[in-house]
Amino acid sequence: MNLVFSSKVLILLIVWSSFFSFLYMNIYAFIIFLLSSFFLIIKENKYLLYVLGKYKFSLYYLFIYLIVFSLPFIIINNYSTAVYFLLTIWSIVLSIVFLKDINLEYFYFAIKYLFFTFTGITLLYIYSTVGMYEDAYRLDYMIDGKVSGNGVTSFLNILLGMYTALRMKLKNKSSILLTLLSLYIVIEGYGRGSILFVLILLIINLVFLFYSVNRKWKLFYIVLLCFVIIMFSPYIYDFLMSTKLSQGIQNPRIYIAQEYISKLHAWNLFFGVSYENTVIATLYDNNPHISYIRTHHIFGLFYLLGLLYVVLKQTFYVVFNRSLINWIILLIIYNILMRAVSEPLLFPSLFDSFFLVILFSITKKSTKENR
Repeated sequence: MNLVFSSKVLILLIVWSSFFSFLYMNIYAFIIFLLSSFFLIIKENKYLLYVLGKYKFSLYYLFIYLIVFSLPFIIINNYSTAVYFLLTIWSIVLSIVFLKDINLEYFYFAIKYLFFTFTGITLLYIYSTVGMYEDAYRLDYMIDGKVSGNGVTSFLNILLGMYTALRMKLKNKSSILLTLLSLYIVIEGYGRGSILFVLILLIINLVFLFYSVNRKWKLFYIVLLCFVIIMFSPYIYDFLMSTKLSQGIQNPRIYIAQEYISKLHAWNLFFGVSYENTVIATLYDNNPHISYIRTHHIFGLFYLLGLLYVVLKQTFYVVFNRSLINWIILLIIYNILMRAVSEPLLFPSLFDSFFLVILFSITKKSTKENR
């Protein structure tokens, strides 16, 4: 019984069930997520109350205050806001529990093996479907046609970003090999945002490796990197033309954003714009494809301002703290935030607690940090 309700097992269940619940929109996985997270919160209630009591004016409370202030107004526009409010509070509470020192190690363990498993399944699918479909977008059929190939690679991006940040923070190691493997998968997915995300993460890994090697190896490292770039540079153009990167940045999301912004006025600027009579409703089944539009639609401006404040506060902490590890994690956070521009992955979602763990892990001390 103690094994079943151990923090390690519960965190493993929470991470895996939340991921597959979000990916498949599966009610049974969501129930497992709710139950396992409930038991973990009960188990860690003393730690949770200690943190909330000690930091009464912390950033955790900021989100709650801003949403509670807006809730009476925005619930008029969208009754489902109450559900999203509860999900956001739940995510904040879970992130606090995950950030407990021993639980953070368990959380990393769960993310690590979830990432390995999902990557392995995706590679196996790619290998087993060679030549099976007339079009090249094989990943569109991986989740029974319910999730696009871009959705599959977007979820992979989130896992890769979380795994890389935690691996660097807790283990002082890069994820260069798995990032290269992920690059192959996202190229198979033909997406722009996913490819750019992994390429940026690849650069971040290279920077981390450069500062991690001994001084006498730095020159060798630079020469080797230049050699690799020269060797593969003839293939860059062909690579660009084989993906959606060849289409540039013009895509329907720009029109969605322009139309949404054009509907802003004094009231809905603060409390959210309705999707009614927009392309979001008529063409995209109420999916805005942009996390921040979805966030504003649900919670209004105050939540977005709170999020901006928290990110900037962590940014200033990194600037004055001068820790290489924290700089690297901050770059990964900004990369994740940029990825959310083109997919509704965060705010609010089941990934919010994941993101908050990474965001607030910046202020946690680690004996393995490079300074």
